[in-house]
Amino acid sequence: MIMTARLLAVLASGILLASPARAAVSPADFAARAAAANLFETQSSELALRRSQDGDVKELARIVLADHQKAQHDLTTAAQTGQPVPLQAALDPDHQARLKALKAQPDRKFDKAYLNLQTQAHAETIALFSEYAANGAPGALKTFAVATLPTLQAHMQHVQDFTIPRH
Repeated sequence: MIMTARLLAVLASGILLASPARAAVSPADFAARAAAANLFETQSSELALRRSQDGDVKELARIVLADHQKAQHDLTTAAQTGQPVPLQAALDPDHQARLKALKAQPDRKFDKAYLNLQTQAHAETIALFSEYAANGAPGALKTFAVATLPTLQAHMQHVQDFTIPRH
């Protein structure tokens, strides 16, 4: 788990993902993917607040929930600045499947599944935000990506430092 989390962090930092042949993420694609990530983080953390029996997992869920609600507000504002970019109002199929799988976890496995999903989701989101912060079109969305990236990295660090409850 620790090796996997560290590898995902390295991948998310862009060290292994950097490729000069990759096309820059468009503002619309970035906004759509960021909105889907925020919505997933919000819904999965709300679920963790209801289902987890571990106070530390609940505290992590509270932090993630509050930060991603703020990020969604900031993203909405940025997406409406300049040339407006539409945002997703619902989970995409991939995030729907992940949330459905998390909901299906028995109580004794829920915390571990939630933490694993946090690792995966934050690695993907950090990679997206890093790419857009480095190569995105100048403007409010890029400013949002740059400003939000440290919070996402802090979430990843919290998850990596977390001791998974043994049930």
